[in-house]
Amino acid sequence: EAPEPAASGMVEEGGLVKTGWMGLELRVLRFLPKARERWDFEERPAPTPLTTSAVKIQFQGKSHWLLLNDTVRLFTDNTAYLVSYLNRRIDLGFPIKLDHFEMIPYEGTQRAKEYKSMVEFPTLGQIEISMNEPGVYQGLTFYQASFQNDEMGRPIASVFSVNHDPGRWLKYLGSLVMSLGVVALFWLRKVYWPPIPPEDQK
Repeated sequence: EAPEPAASGMVEEGGLVKTGWMGLELRVLRFLPKARERWDFEERPAPTPLTTSAVKIQFQGKSHWLLLNDTVRLFTDNTAYLVSYLNRRIDLGFPIKLDHFEMIPYEGTQRAKEYKSMVEFPTLGQIEISMNEPGVYQGLTFYQASFQNDEMGRPIASVFSVNHDPGRWLKYLGSLVMSLGVVALFWLRKVYWPPIPPEDQK
């Protein structure tokens, strides 16, 4: 549920808007009613820490770039093509249903402080998945990763990160063995290397 805005109305170009949070103010520098978002791409021989993956498509003599999770529509005289560059999709093997999503903002702002989802799993029923409490089902761990808003700032999608770690028990076993080793080290030290009495130290 999105919080109610502190104020609403029209603002003039160049005017100041008081946000009501920490004394911050917002100034509208320019209003562009017909602005269009544009991306510039540059091919590099090797990736850098700032590199974003993209795909270049040649179609009818024209180049089209696709960012990750982007889609482009290509047309001929009688055919339309829909080309997407997406993350790999893996079938979980079971359906899940999002019943409810809640976002709790910081007081006086619309910035998310906490968000959680009520998700329904087969045979398990409805469970709550939050930022600090993941859900587990059939060996998969579901983490509340983020959410998406619409143009009005209202949440429209809940985003989860799904993790499958078949070797997790090995990590716990290794931690247990290491802890037991530390305890045994201190115990064996007292047994095999007892402290020297003060009179023997002279």
